Amino acid sequence: MKVAVVGAGAIGARGPHLAAMRRDGVRVLSPRGDFTARPAATDDPSEAARATMGQICRHPDTRALVGSMMRETLAVAAVVGCRPEISVERRIAGAERVGDHKTSTLQDLEKGKPLELDVLLAAVVELADLAGVPVPTLRAVHALADLLATTSSATTATAGSAP
Repeated sequence: MKVAVVGAGAIGARGPHLAAMRRDGVRVLSPRGDFTARPAATDDPSEAARATMGQICRHPDTRALVGSMMRETLAVAAVVGCRPEISVERRIAGAERVGDHKTSTLQDLEKGKPLELDVLLAAVVELADLAGVPVPTLRAVHALADLLATTSSATTATAGSAP
């Protein structure tokens, strides 16, 4: 069995964080006993084991939605002076190669935990508003995700207080 952990931390392991993981491993503190794991760490998704995102990108409608979100995000990035070098098509192809896995946001949703929507979507929409960049897809997905998070939290809270 191969397991790929995509993203160490909120954004993933890059730069000094990646170097530290490669050099020192990852210290796991557990009631069963602490230990240091030395996983293979990379910042290149094509090197990762092929395990959710892939299924999303294989469905034509969701692939188009994800592509639209990425293009809108790139438009906002350009206005603030950021020019990512990886194309939308290459990013989607990379997600397909990663294969099926549960993102940390999906795992949080399933556990009734707060979602990181402020940093993932709200911040980009806010920057778009400040810069005058139209982002209808990001705005719609953010509204839906926020509603889902609110509904999920309310459901979890109600279920937790049931007799």
